[in-house]
Amino acid sequence: MADSTNRPILDTITEQEKADGKVMAILAYIGILFVIPLFTSKTNKFVMFHVEQGIALFIAWFAVRIVFIFLDPIFYKMISVTIPCGGSIIGSIISLLLFILMIMGILNAAGGKVQQLPVIGSFGEKFNLVK
Repeated sequence: MADSTNRPILDTITEQEKADGKVMAILAYIGILFVIPLFTSKTNKFVMFHVEQGIALFIAWFAVRIVFIFLDPIFYKMISVTIPCGGSIIGSIISLLLFILMIMGILNAAGGKVQQLPVIGSFGEKFNLVK
């Protein structure tokens, strides 16, 4: 059952697909490891939905890292406050929010839910991996 999407194909995901694909669906949210289920579970719609979400999350994380490579020095000079790990406060807060989205995705996958991530989840369906 599709919890928060309007894609009819997601309504055809079976309980068996969910049971068989939970581990790969969880793996889809752990950074670049989304490539493992992307290539090994192409026929499982449940896994492919979570791979779409994982790719969107990975791209968001990557974009934030790239942007803050350039913004960290600017913010450091402007506010002279850094977090001990070297990132700016704003970049660290955004990274924390992305980490929370990752945990939400893992919990959705582990719970057998087909639910988009807040804010970035709608970008995942643009990859159109669920067939």
